[in-house]
Amino acid sequence: MAQTTILCRECDLTLAYRPLARGEAAKCPRCGAVVYRGQDTHFSRILALSFTGLFFFLLCSFNPIITMRAAGETSSNTLFSGIPALYAEGFPFLALLVFLTSFLLPAFKFSALILVFGPLALGRKPAWSRPMLRMFWRFNIWGMVDVYMLGVLVALTKLKDLAMLSLGVGFYSFIGLFIVSLWLAASLDPVHLWTMAEGHPEGAK
Repeated sequence: MAQTTILCRECDLTLAYRPLARGEAAKCPRCGAVVYRGQDTHFSRILALSFTGLFFFLLCSFNPIITMRAAGETSSNTLFSGIPALYAEGFPFLALLVFLTSFLLPAFKFSALILVFGPLALGRKPAWSRPMLRMFWRFNIWGMVDVYMLGVLVALTKLKDLAMLSLGVGFYSFIGLFIVSLWLAASLDPVHLWTMAEGHPEGAK
C-alpha cells in the first residue's frame, strides 16, 4: 500500500501522513507551521450535523424570518423571498449574488457532505467523492451564513422602532443553522476529511 503524503500549506514541503491522537499536531520541520491536527470526528458526526444543517436550512428558506406590521399593513420575509424582490427592483447581479451565497452554496455544502459520507458510512466509496470534496473546499468559504445572520440582527435593530416585529419559525431555524454551521466548521479539518473519504484507517472509527 502506497504511503499517503501531504503538502505543508505554508512552504509546500512534502510530508508523510500518519494518524494522530486527538489533541496532537503535526508540524512542518522546515517552517514550523501546523500541517494537521488529530481529530476523532467520524462519519456519524459529520452526517448528523449535515442532515441537521440541511433541515434547518430548508426551514429558514421557506418560513418567515421576520413579520413586520406598520400602518395597518403586514409583510413577511423569508430567506428566499429577498432574491426575486432584488431582481424585480432592477438588481439582477445582486439577486444572483444573494442566491449563490445565501441559498445555493449553503445547500450544496450540506448536500455534498451527505453525498460523500453517506455511502462511506454504508461501506461504499462513491466515485464522486474526490470531485465533490474539491468543490466543497473551493466553495465552502462563500456559504456566508454568519454574514447573513449579522445582517438579520442589524435589520432587527434598525426596524424595531419603525414597526412591530414578530420573529417567525425561519428566525429560530436560522439560529439553529448558524450554530450547526459553526459546529460543523469546527469539526472539519481538510487533511482529516480527505483521509476519511479515501478510506484511511483513521476515518473508519
